[in-house]
Amino acid sequence: MEKKEVRNQQEFDACVAENNIAVVIGCKVMARDDCKVEARGNSTVETWGNSTVVAWDNSTVEARDNTFIRFFSCSKITASEGVVILKHNQSDSIEGGRQLDIIKTQ
Repeated sequence: MEKKEVRNQQEFDACVAENNIAVVIGCKVMARDDCKVEARGNSTVETWGNSTVVAWDNSTVEARDNTFIRFFSCSKITASEGVVILKHNQSDSIEGGRQLDIIKTQ
């Protein structure tokens, strides 16, 4: 499994079909069924069905149904009840989900 940059839905679909991690840059994609995604550079990810998203760089994530999100920096997260959000930074733009703060040790 390797990380591959994608810039549209077609590239995303090909990437996850090869069981790779899609690094979504500056576009909107829909991720379903066991996808692993990194959202970067003003991208939007709509995800459901056992997916994992790492969110950076002013990205937006809309998640439903058993999705896990690691939030570093993004503009907005909207999540249903079954979504776990691990926050590495604080944000007022998270709606819903089960929000967990990372414990920082010194």
